Amino acid sequence: MPRCLLVLFITTLISFDAHSSQENCDAPLPDQLLQSTLDFYEKQYLELKGEPVDWQKTADVLLLLAFAVIILGATVAALQPIPDTARKKWIIGIIGILIASTTYLRDTLFDGSSYRSFQQAINKAKSIGSDIDKDLASTQEPGLPSEVTKTLLTHICKNVTSLQELRTAHSVDLPQFLDFFIKTAAADNLPDWVSQPPSQGWIVSGGEGLSLSEAKSNAEQDGYTKISSAIGRLIDASFSKPIHSSLKKEVQESLMKMGQVKKISFDTSKSPITYWILYSIDEKTISGILSGTAFPLTIFSTDLIANKVETLNNELTEFGFTVTVSTAPRGPSSETNAIFVGEGVPVDAVKKTVRVLVDQGIPLKAIIYPWRFRKSDLPEIQKINHLQIGGSDLFEAWPKLSENDLDKLHKISSQNDLTEYSKTAMDQLKELLN
Repeated sequence: MPRCLLVLFITTLISFDAHSSQENCDAPLPDQLLQSTLDFYEKQYLELKGEPVDWQKTADVLLLLAFAVIILGATVAALQPIPDTARKKWIIGIIGILIASTTYLRDTLFDGSSYRSFQQAINKAKSIGSDIDKDLASTQEPGLPSEVTKTLLTHICKNVTSLQELRTAHSVDLPQFLDFFIKTAAADNLPDWVSQPPSQGWIVSGGEGLSLSEAKSNAEQDGYTKISSAIGRLIDASFSKPIHSSLKKEVQESLMKMGQVKKISFDTSKSPITYWILYSIDEKTISGILSGTAFPLTIFSTDLIANKVETLNNELTEFGFTVTVSTAPRGPSSETNAIFVGEGVPVDAVKKTVRVLVDQGIPLKAIIYPWRFRKSDLPEIQKINHLQIGGSDLFEAWPKLSENDLDKLHKISSQNDLTEYSKTAMDQLKELLN
């Protein structure tokens, strides 16, 4: 009975951890990280697909073990009518030992799993993989709104997490925390990762408490603090340009879900109870996500700004944009009078662009936000971070932005405010294009 209660308790802990990691997939994701986050989960999924899994072989072994117990049990039953002799007692004794050994092997090495549970895991893994493949394909559809992309990413995240948990739950290696059922964890029997300093990409957190749940909670809080600090250092190293300043906090909250629990251990031999968690952080991938977060800016060169393009390029590159210069689609004699801004471009970056244009004496007349770039050569998912300096015939008759307009822009601090600020220009341009 105590062992059954412990199994139930540990199962509850696992379920709680799985639910928590699933909830992490619902964390708000900045538009600016959509492409790089998609790349991250696709990489995780491809790695999982590439790992060899002998679930069918394991299921067959379990089936053989079950048959062995049945056959041995039937043999004992068949021996019952035979008169008791020393030989019969020896045979029954040996069979009893074999039944006990076979049952113990199944209950420990395979964590009490059965042939049926492994078959169900095989089918579930195939179903999850099929769902991930469909969602990944859907993210490549042209003209996909960012909200739909976020929904697909949430599904992909949850399915990748489910696949990882399925692999862990059906591992044929004895899980570290099941040592608890064999012997009480003591300080001198703790795994090496508890006492040794963790290497790069690994974090060990610890917590104490009068109960196991309290110690676990304190260890999780310690882990959150350490992961936050580690990711903060990665963000500071990669997000060094002014354009990133307003993104750091939002990005850090989103990347926290990439700290994954790999192992746990606890010491119940003394009070207070101590609980340790080993987290893995793919620092290379996170740095790749951060460094891959780009804000492309296109300057459509015209006669009006030809002698100012170099200055615009230098200042906006220094701010953090990835600048390219192209020939204006409306021709070199057209007027540069507007900027077209994707919904992922930070508000501060919009303000900076306007300030640079105004300082260069360029007659800016309209800010178009949020704009969907249908004719851009950029991949669909990167267009939300795009900004273009160009113009439209519609705005040639408009007055340039006044000091009052610029003051209002300066006070804007949110995307919603910027949307409202740009509403008149957006509505008229949409009406013209339709």
